[in-house]
Amino acid sequence: MAKVPWRRRVRRWAWHTLAVTGIILLVWHLCFRVEMMVTSSMAPALRGGEAGPPDYILVERLSRHIAAPARWEIVLLWFPESGMVAKRVVGLPGETVSIRGGQVVINGQPLRPPEHLSHLSYVAYGNVNGDGVYTIPANSYYVLGDGSDSQDSRFEGAIARSQIAGRVLMRIWPANRIA
Repeated sequence: MAKVPWRRRVRRWAWHTLAVTGIILLVWHLCFRVEMMVTSSMAPALRGGEAGPPDYILVERLSRHIAAPARWEIVLLWFPESGMVAKRVVGLPGETVSIRGGQVVINGQPLRPPEHLSHLSYVAYGNVNGDGVYTIPANSYYVLGDGSDSQDSRFEGAIARSQIAGRVLMRIWPANRIA
């Protein structure tokens, strides 16, 4: 077996390294995004820059094309007038939603958050579109911010699935808030 000259080996190694790096960057660009929280509408889960350094979040972008978001997931949304914002999915397509006395009511039943979200309270919130009951259209979701100062479905109505830019996977910065 003939030996390959060292320059050819280095060139082949460099080419393979460049190709693998390019593939990794392409997959990363298509599947993930890092966003900085600019508002406190999702506090305390996600913090804007008002009370210390803002949180940076890792958003997964691919599964939004495959599976519908689930209740309680935090999603990144695109609003033409305000850009990217994060909100929590509370109501699903076809459900009716109202907020009475700070309690979210879905299809006439009080909605109870899971144990790990027991801190959620919508007491500071007003009612859905005045005092009414809102029916969520097909392929749309009712989203709320965790904080009391949130421009969400109470004001904007349900958001279309096409407005969902991705699912929030985790907080990645600041280091003491990684979760």
